[in-house]
Amino acid sequence: MSALTKIFVVLNVILSLLLASAAIVYVNTQSTTSTQLTNAQTQNKQLSSDNASLKAAVAAKDTERLDMSRAKDEQINQLRAELAAKEHLLAKSESQNLELTSSLAQASAVNTSSSEALKMAQAVIGERATSYDKLRGDYDNLQKNLAETSLALDNSINSADVTRKQLLVANEQIAQLNLNLSKLNDTVRKYNIPVTENSNQINTDPGVDVTAKVQEVRTIGGVRYATINVGSADSVAKNMRFKIVDPGSKQWLGYIVLDTVNIHDSYGRLDGPQINQVQQGAIVRSKF
Repeated sequence: MSALTKIFVVLNVILSLLLASAAIVYVNTQSTTSTQLTNAQTQNKQLSSDNASLKAAVAAKDTERLDMSRAKDEQINQLRAELAAKEHLLAKSESQNLELTSSLAQASAVNTSSSEALKMAQAVIGERATSYDKLRGDYDNLQKNLAETSLALDNSINSADVTRKQLLVANEQIAQLNLNLSKLNDTVRKYNIPVTENSNQINTDPGVDVTAKVQEVRTIGGVRYATINVGSADSVAKNMRFKIVDPGSKQWLGYIVLDTVNIHDSYGRLDGPQINQVQQGAIVRSKF
């Protein structure tokens, strides 16, 4: 065997080893990326479900708070009316007390020997004093009930605020997961990894006539997100893409791709050349 042939054989062996190493790295990368993608999608679905549950809890809390607020307002108004009536009776009793005291003084001055009349007047005064004490006790109870009712209403409002904060945290977590999922999808496309399920395909032609407005704009992990005032009640669905237009100049600013769709509002990622100019009040349309 010549030296040139030996060189070719050695080179062939080296190339075979390099090819095998490259294949092993590719297979490991494909397996790891697919697993990460599946985990991210699972977490995204779970958080979307938790987000829907929190929204339902917020709606229930708001309804409960409104019902409780109305009931408490009615109770407070009733207590105030009873308190006013008691105060009126109290004032009337005090006036009568003064009249009886004055009458007693006059009777004592006119006829000091009328002990029977004096006893009768004293008995009436005692009854008036008892009635006065009872009215004063009722007044104090009404004041206490009014304070307890106001405290219960404040607790209900605080509970609703806590639920809203939990919902805000859940939305931020979903946005971060969507960002991670987008990065994983980019990796999948880069390495041509096959994915059997594609539930995040963007619908660039929604087929619905939508005109809405941007309610809020947030930046999470360097990515801008927005909330718009249309939802499933307006035939809007996840992954639909709508155009965003400046309300003053009518200039096209970019797109919004919906990640979360509720009954009357939706939440999604902004994309386009001028998304940094998207502000609250911007026009959202399915068509120009």
